Amino acid sequence: MNGGSGPPSLTDLSDISEEFEVRGAEGSTLIVVREHAAAVVQAGLDRPQGWDERIAAGATGAGRGGTARLDLADGLGGVLKRMRRGGMLAKLWRDRFAGRRRLLENLRVPLEATRRGIATAAPVALLLVEGPPGLYRAWLALEEILGASNLVERLSGERPPDETEVDAVVGLIRRMHDRGIEHPDLNLGNLLLRDRPDGEGADAFEPFVVDLDRARVLPGALSWTARVRALRRLERSSVKLFGERPIEGFDLRRRWYEAYACGDEAWLARLERARRANRFWLSLHRLGWKN
Repeated sequence: MNGGSGPPSLTDLSDISEEFEVRGAEGSTLIVVREHAAAVVQAGLDRPQGWDERIAAGATGAGRGGTARLDLADGLGGVLKRMRRGGMLAKLWRDRFAGRRRLLENLRVPLEATRRGIATAAPVALLLVEGPPGLYRAWLALEEILGASNLVERLSGERPPDETEVDAVVGLIRRMHDRGIEHPDLNLGNLLLRDRPDGEGADAFEPFVVDLDRARVLPGALSWTARVRALRRLERSSVKLFGERPIEGFDLRRRWYEAYACGDEAWLARLERARRANRFWLSLHRLGWKN
């Protein structure tokens, strides 16, 4: 892939070119899974106005720009969102991206994660609009993961997740890291669980990781530093939303690290040291939290 200007071509999509087709209309470029192309166009998602109308009508409030559900005519359930920046650059270019590379990665990375055995939402379509030259706006559609809820919803519900459910999610994170997928924004909102009616124990729950914008595909496993950084984000997310309280008899803050060790005593000892060190960083983050 490259980040230059001009309409994307199939060569921009390299290893996913066989699964997607590119359509251009009215200054927009739609990159869509071939089998859903007709339904996506029928829904008006080949032009920006179609996406904005759908999102405005069904916005859930999730994500930076809001998301919306959409049932396509071919029976596929999708989740739509407008791509928006976070961080410092958001004040200047909230919905503008320099080049296409990061935007196209939202198609490639989920497919590669799935190939590596990581459960995530499959991409359906990406709409790109250039302007001014070299800057892009984008809209993304992903398959809906039916029956799943994120950990914020689970922890806010009448029956918070038990230790087994938390372990299932953390096990997915460990596999993701072992298999070279780095998610820079792990938090409770992009970790999902779905019950398996016929499963038992750890197999009774099916975990997913979503929102892979800015995620990286690496040739090998993540470094120790990257792993600890991800666990710190998870701990920070849980403390910010739910405080210090234990969940059904276990310490959620500690459990992120314990489950990640997967029974390896040497890893557990190293992770416990990292968890204790995180108290300092967590205290700094607290200063910026809104009461």
